[in-house]
Amino acid sequence: CSEICPNEAEFRMYHILLNLNSGQVMRDVSYYPPEILSSNYVKYAICCYNAYNSKNFVLFFKLFRQGSLLACCILYRYISNVRQKGLVSIINSHTTPSRGPGG
Repeated sequence: CSEICPNEAEFRMYHILLNLNSGQVMRDVSYYPPEILSSNYVKYAICCYNAYNSKNFVLFFKLFRQGSLLACCILYRYISNVRQKGLVSIINSHTTPSRGPGG
């Protein structure tokens, strides 16, 4: 169907947000019509996807605060994972690598 529904961009955003762990979702996005790709909804979701997958935790939380209520509810499922990865990153950056025995 080539007809674009009034809320299609919003629902495409939800689809992207529900699949931040999937590379397939970005392949799907590449087939979106230009009107949908240029919407603020889809742009927001792509930014969330990029922040999550590039481990840009600061940006992810900034985007989380900027989202609509439903978008934030969807993103909430990723919060514990983002926090855990962020904490591991901080710990790894502030510790020295352990040396092997005798070294």
